[in-house]
Amino acid sequence: MKKSLRNSLVAVAASSSILLASCTPPGVEDPQKQAQDQAGSGQTVSGALGKATPAVSPASANPAGEVVKLEGRLAKASDIEMAGDVLAVRAGDQLALGTVDKFRTNSATTLEINANCGDITATGDTFVLPCPVPIEGGAGGGVIYLIDAKNPGLKDTRRADMKFTSAVLTTSGEVVGGSSEEPDVIVFRGTDSSDSKKITTSRKADEMVASPVSGSRDGVVFIERDKTVIQGVDYTNNRAGGALRMGVGVGSIAAGDDGLFLASDALGHQLGIYTDDDILMLHQTIPTDKSPWALAWDTQRKLAWISSNETNKIQAFKISSGVPELQGTVDTVANVRSMTIDSDGTIYAISDSGDGLQIIPAKDAAAAVEKPAQP
Repeated sequence: MKKSLRNSLVAVAASSSILLASCTPPGVEDPQKQAQDQAGSGQTVSGALGKATPAVSPASANPAGEVVKLEGRLAKASDIEMAGDVLAVRAGDQLALGTVDKFRTNSATTLEINANCGDITATGDTFVLPCPVPIEGGAGGGVIYLIDAKNPGLKDTRRADMKFTSAVLTTSGEVVGGSSEEPDVIVFRGTDSSDSKKITTSRKADEMVASPVSGSRDGVVFIERDKTVIQGVDYTNNRAGGALRMGVGVGSIAAGDDGLFLASDALGHQLGIYTDDDILMLHQTIPTDKSPWALAWDTQRKLAWISSNETNKIQAFKISSGVPELQGTVDTVANVRSMTIDSDGTIYAISDSGDGLQIIPAKDAAAAVEKPAQP
């Protein structure tokens, strides 16, 4: 995301009085108030508060593009990321890496991992895999594996006394890790695991992502689903960043360009738009189809894509103006749990119910958003 888009988001937030301070706001621990506020404004809100999990989709009728069948344990994949032209697809205790053609021919490189490892992230040509215990077995606390996309292996590690289930690699080389089982995060500043610092956040990190910011530190945020909170990490100053409540049931997050972050409210049926470049700010919330979950930022077209488990569609939203605009929709496989978009605009979505890897070519995605869609 270029500076102009980020600046326009700031201007929109200020003019519409939805800009939130980066300090922890009153009631951040109390999603009940959020539910009451949303109900009062006519929004549809599920009965549960916090602790969001993906809804189960109906059968998919006609997914767009190409669907690649994944074999064996990969059939129920739950996570997908991309580093360069290499995809990483994770299913339970297996991680597969390769180009799209490798997945088409069932010849991707596979690594045996621990089923309790967390979601993968990617920075540059490196995948990041956080695990609560060493994959190779034994004691020694949690391990974050840095995996070279072109030459995958499990030798480059960061280790600490934390059960890692979320982690990111910043563009300046720091590794930040957290856990869904215990609060706080740890930042590693070099290749030696002893060069690390625990940062007190008092929150568990269910999912973590990072976004580079021109002229500043990367934005790093994580979510705690139980409390439906999004939390920033000021890792350069060894302190927690801002914390904001995200709707009534934050589901997932994704990073965009230049400090942009997207968050799905799975229970409140909305998309949240945030930035974190020294200050964590909420800019917009946008009603979506019911039961949203997976997200991806489209750098090519400057759009936020979000999946719906109720409709088996992904919606594309333009967010650069004062009023978020639905630009188009695309039919998906059932139970989309994770998405990624390459630099050309091709969309990759993964199903955790055996429907496979969906590939929506850039031209098809572009055609879907040529004319603003009707809500």
